Amino acid sequence: MAKILAVDDDSGMLGLVIYCLEVAGHVVIPARDGTDAQREMGLHPDIELVVTDCDMPEMNGLELAAWIRQNHPDKKIVLMSGRNPDHSGIDAFVPKDGKFSAKLGTVVEKLIRKLA
Repeated sequence: MAKILAVDDDSGMLGLVIYCLEVAGHVVIPARDGTDAQREMGLHPDIELVVTDCDMPEMNGLELAAWIRQNHPDKKIVLMSGRNPDHSGIDAFVPKDGKFSAKLGTVVEKLIRKLA
């Protein structure tokens, strides 16, 4: 079980991510955008992994990932997107497609095993 920060400005997608991760036994902290994610990371220093959407207003997922790398370099980052952005510097990428739920679970479990 890990504490995971889930970030997405689309409430439906955020709900799906939360559901997938909670069913797998993880504790999930939701955030609706990058600024909210920064605040939650300050409130929950025991977050181990961040799952973030790429395309969000104000601070996108790549900008959030750069901030995390600078301020919390020990955290693992999973980027989600309906397109295929440059995701260098990210621990894992999950496309938002028909197999999203299964792929997300697999990727998260692999990263959590690396943390142990």
